[in-house]
Amino acid sequence: MQLPERLNIAAAIFPFLKWFPINPKTLFSDMVAGTVVSFLLIPQAMAYAQLAGLPAYFGLYAAFLPTIFGALFGSCAQLATGPVAMTSLICMSVLSDARLGPMDVEHFAQLAVALAFLAGIIRIALGALKWSPIINFIPYPVILGFTNAGALIIAFSQIGKFFGLPMPNTGVFLLDVLLVISNVTHCQLATLFFGVLPLMLIFILNRINRRIPSLLIAIVSCIILSKIMDYAGAMGGQVVGAIPSGFPRPGIPAISWPELINLLPGALVVVMVGLMEATSVIKIITAKTRKPFDLNQELIGQGVANIVGSFSHSYPVSGSFSRSALNYYAGAVTGM
Repeated sequence: MQLPERLNIAAAIFPFLKWFPINPKTLFSDMVAGTVVSFLLIPQAMAYAQLAGLPAYFGLYAAFLPTIFGALFGSCAQLATGPVAMTSLICMSVLSDARLGPMDVEHFAQLAVALAFLAGIIRIALGALKWSPIINFIPYPVILGFTNAGALIIAFSQIGKFFGLPMPNTGVFLLDVLLVISNVTHCQLATLFFGVLPLMLIFILNRINRRIPSLLIAIVSCIILSKIMDYAGAMGGQVVGAIPSGFPRPGIPAISWPELINLLPGALVVVMVGLMEATSVIKIITAKTRKPFDLNQELIGQGVANIVGSFSHSYPVSGSFSRSALNYYAGAVTGM
């Protein structure tokens, strides 16, 4: 067997070998892209963790090892793996299922980690069996409706935080939203200001030039301004506050077999939605880069990311549209 053939076999198992050799120009481009995306990933991950019903710092766990292993074993150089809005929303929905019964925050987090592990196993199995074409059996109107509905639910689920008002829990989502809107006259003006300001910055910067990292600029600007204005002190605003320091201690979730079985349908939903998201992102990016991609390999990469992440307290992750687009525009060439 010739050496190139051996390298091809090794690269099929470990896709990151295709990155090498990396020249200094490519390495610099990847470093810039990685730095830019990380500034967006940190606050985004903490927000998405709360959307999943978890403490904010669980978003940082999901933004660490899964991001690394998703890049190492995926096929698209610009696809950014980590916490995403739709997967977080589904995670919250799955774990709120009445069959799982009442639970405290710690057990809720254990189930979220177990859900990531199951989703990872299913993704690797689908990728190894080359079943990625299963996505073709989902009608496009279903995907479009699901995506748009998810975006609306995500937006309205944050309306209480946007106005600085408590979000009721009546069991009827639209009623909860209407109750918040009916009390909008009692909103916290400081919170409303810091809700409106980033939206205005993003809108204006995108109108000027869509290549401007508007999300990054809005986040950094608001962090600096909130510190100058003493938002958490004199203005009485609410911030994330202190988070546990250090790396998460490796371990497996302590849940029962019946709970694991009850999580299986939810894990399948997480996998299918993640596959839809990743497929959409990859097709758009590769249409611009003209680079080939292997969706089955991407399934394996996402599966590895979820399994490794589950041992470091990560909840389910997937390919991010916004961060992948930022990766591309920031000049990422490889997964490095």
